[in-house]
Amino acid sequence: MEENRVFEPIQISCVTVPNRIVMAPMDTNLATKDGYVTDELIDYYAKRAAGGVGLITVENTSVSAKRMVKNEYSLALYDDRFIDGLSKLASAIKREGAVASLQLGDCLYLSNRKPSDLSLEEVEEVIDDFTEAAVRVKEAGFQIVDFHMAHRYTVADFLSKYANKRTDQYGGNAAGRAKLAEMIVRKTKERLGEDFPVICRINGDEYMVGGNTLVDATYISKKLVRAGADAIHVSAGGRLELGGNRSYSSYRQVATHDMQDGLNVHLAEQIKKHINVPVITVGKIGSPSLIEDIIQNEKADMVALGRAVIADAEFVNKMKNNEKHRKCIWKNDCVRLYLKNEPVKCVTYEGK
Repeated sequence: MEENRVFEPIQISCVTVPNRIVMAPMDTNLATKDGYVTDELIDYYAKRAAGGVGLITVENTSVSAKRMVKNEYSLALYDDRFIDGLSKLASAIKREGAVASLQLGDCLYLSNRKPSDLSLEEVEEVIDDFTEAAVRVKEAGFQIVDFHMAHRYTVADFLSKYANKRTDQYGGNAAGRAKLAEMIVRKTKERLGEDFPVICRINGDEYMVGGNTLVDATYISKKLVRAGADAIHVSAGGRLELGGNRSYSSYRQVATHDMQDGLNVHLAEQIKKHINVPVITVGKIGSPSLIEDIIQNEKADMVALGRAVIADAEFVNKMKNNEKHRKCIWKNDCVRLYLKNEPVKCVTYEGK
């Protein structure tokens, strides 16, 4: 097997990523209580960049003070005052040889609001908030902006046929539900230029009764690419409507040890057949052999690692050098730390 295909460069628009490994966006609780970058946060991402990851995706960052993705210890970029710290973070990532991307997000569910609760002016405000934050991403020195359009966040709410019950131009049918996401991409491209890469992270399947399926995700992917998206990152699940954090949809977002490895790969593989930009897969991927199989057999163009690089910051370098790495065993104690507002780290791994 041609293992080194994983370590071939790939283009996302005009940016060259040195290999096919992405660090998935994962909240760390390492920001200050009010959303600023800390030295600990910089060190955390710099270590993963030095560990060989080609594309570092910095965690979900709030575009609005009114709709924070998390109430505290979560990055923010709704004002210029956050740019300086994020610039230091971007520089640290690039200095270690990785490409620096920042994920932008927005959240209605923390205030128990749904798409149908927003006035037309508020919908347009969401679009503007994403666009203005994207401008700051570029100003801070990040090379890519990643829009969080998956799981339980605002854009996913609009995309979801379960959550979006609007009857105006931002709902009513598949095209209406996709309009908010399309507008965010189009307006960002207008502001930043066609050459500045945009990645959209979507649900390949919501895994809930009445929610979006792979058929819907394929349609959404094509619409986003036409709007200007330069890569599609295919996640899954994360909806909380039917059972909260214990819903099947929630477990599909952060798979447990008893679920199959690479459980979302088939979603990326199918979407990849319909679009002509790089497709990223994610979800319980932690073995070099699985990564090699995905890339070698063109099931996806890039592989995103989450808990695997929490467990071992040097995972990618060790894979490249055929060295033993510390293995995530998918017990999700790192997620429990996140839910308790404690700094996220690996506490259960193979061999402990």
